[in-house]
Amino acid sequence: MPSLNDTVSTLYNRDATKLIATLLRVLGPANMNVAEDLVHETFNRALIHWTKKGLPTSPSAWLMLTAKRAAIDYLRQSSNQRRLLQGCLIDDGSEELARSHALNAAFSPSMLEDDQLRLLFWISSSELPDAQRLPLALKALCGMSVDAIGRALLCRPETIKKRLSRATHRLRSVRFDIPAESDLGNALERVHRTLYLLFNEGISAHNPKPNGRADLCLSALGFMRLIIAEPRFRNAESMALTALMHFHYARLPSRFDHAGMPLTLGEQNRAAWLPEHLSSGFALLQLALNDADGQPSCYLLEALIAFEHCRAATFSHTHWQTISQHYLALLKLSPTALNTLSAAVALVEVGNAEHALQLLNSESVSQDNASVAQRFATKAYVHWKMGQPQPAHSNAMKAKQAGLAEVDFRTLMRQISPQSVHF
Repeated sequence: MPSLNDTVSTLYNRDATKLIATLLRVLGPANMNVAEDLVHETFNRALIHWTKKGLPTSPSAWLMLTAKRAAIDYLRQSSNQRRLLQGCLIDDGSEELARSHALNAAFSPSMLEDDQLRLLFWISSSELPDAQRLPLALKALCGMSVDAIGRALLCRPETIKKRLSRATHRLRSVRFDIPAESDLGNALERVHRTLYLLFNEGISAHNPKPNGRADLCLSALGFMRLIIAEPRFRNAESMALTALMHFHYARLPSRFDHAGMPLTLGEQNRAAWLPEHLSSGFALLQLALNDADGQPSCYLLEALIAFEHCRAATFSHTHWQTISQHYLALLKLSPTALNTLSAAVALVEVGNAEHALQLLNSESVSQDNASVAQRFATKAYVHWKMGQPQPAHSNAMKAKQAGLAEVDFRTLMRQISPQSVHF
């Protein structure tokens, strides 16, 4: 049997975001810190009360009721109740009755159901740059502490605090609600980006854990399921992005060796890939294709690329011709440095090294340090595939000098020079 502390921790991971979302709607988006404090207070009360009285029949309902009472206490002691009472139709002179009516309506099941979606759209506001959106998503959607966010993003806690402060300040005047139909398309695109940022942080090399942060990946997947469960949000891009997340998550158990070193696709044990996530990805991709009516889109093309990798029985069975075609189509829609480098790898796998080098020398590859390092690393791989060891090693060293992470450099050397595993 799990201990009470374990049970409370599990409930926190499952319910904290719901509580914060509801309290933000009730208290207003300017009171993010208050909402978080009330949620922490609610779980502290739960631990104390349940230690004495035992676990209630419905812990989640107990937590929501306690959070509601904490919100009432806060509103009674502040002027925020005036905002809550605005629009209340009761006109019998009883402010207390009006407040009670408004709060009961605010915590009604019909209002609670959409609160997490409201939180998603609020965080995904166009007001926020990615540098502020990701820390806020990690905090509000995943309940991570400032210190934990700093470790995940390789930033000092003071830097994270500043980004969170700027983010909440920018969002003070943004409505905490699901956008109107006329604005829904653009808003949904931003929600997709927010959740993909969150998911990628879970599987990124920045993460100190060898197997990444599976909890972040699952959080992002859970929110995407909320999106596609709602007919007005379920479109080809929503289903394609959810499929893409399933494909990437399915491969997570085989992405690192026992020493924590990343493994290339050719080195991964495909038997360790998670079949339930592969099946979900295949099914959602088919739905996305049916809904897309032949129109290409970024997430759909990325999902199709991931699908080709996932359906190949071995690395040598990978259909690189199809993958290279998808990448070239993706480049037309989104000519990013990452897509350019990935397209170059796909092209060299089908024997089109000249086109690969042409892409790598194009202006579409960003000149920031990370992109320059990755470009040299990709050039090293391309030259190795061409049977040119000297330029392969020369570009590998240039990649290291340009700031390629040590773990990535070791992986590259293992690819282009297996005997040099001690580099």
